[in-house]
Amino acid sequence: MKVALINGSPKAANSASGYFADEFYKLLPESAQVSLFSANQLEQADVSLAPLFACDRWVFFFPLYVDAVPAHLLQLLTRIESESMNRETGAISVYAVVNCGFYEAQQNRNALDIMQHFCDHCGLFWNYGIGIGAGGFVGNSPEVPLQSPLKKPVFLSLKELAASLEEGEQPQANRFTGPRIPRFLYRTFGDFGWKQDAKHNHLKTKELYKR
Repeated sequence: MKVALINGSPKAANSASGYFADEFYKLLPESAQVSLFSANQLEQADVSLAPLFACDRWVFFFPLYVDAVPAHLLQLLTRIESESMNRETGAISVYAVVNCGFYEAQQNRNALDIMQHFCDHCGLFWNYGIGIGAGGFVGNSPEVPLQSPLKKPVFLSLKELAASLEEGEQPQANRFTGPRIPRFLYRTFGDFGWKQDAKHNHLKTKELYKR
């Protein structure tokens, strides 16, 4: 089993998508041959996609952007579409892990549908994806273990996905999950975060409401 983990975050480092990819890597069996890719690099026209097509399992990790995929990842998907016309793609199975800042994990459903349509168009075998709500909270708190009670629903979903790669299961319904944190508490943490950013930039909270 040759697995490609594709980080689709626009950030060069410290992204939630990178966190999920790293944690997922730990769940794969030692026998798996794993290659790590960055969409930021693969989208470049002068970078060969041959190493990617040499893998038979692709797992995309990316943040939700306007209910869809980030622009640079869309560029990569366009490159893959073009190359797939001259390659045998039927043996490649594709999965996706999408995270969003919204509390509701279902907000990721359109992005997962986009990935499925992309696979259908390119002759790739779409299995299923995971939509993670409050992704920034989960991904930006590495000091809290993924197996902790707070993050355990996300951990179990990723563990199930890792098992699916190894077992080669048939297409399944997408999963939607998130941390065990009440909505009001998540909102409180979020408000605190942007207020701190405002203070760091020498702004008062009331100034953020000016029009």
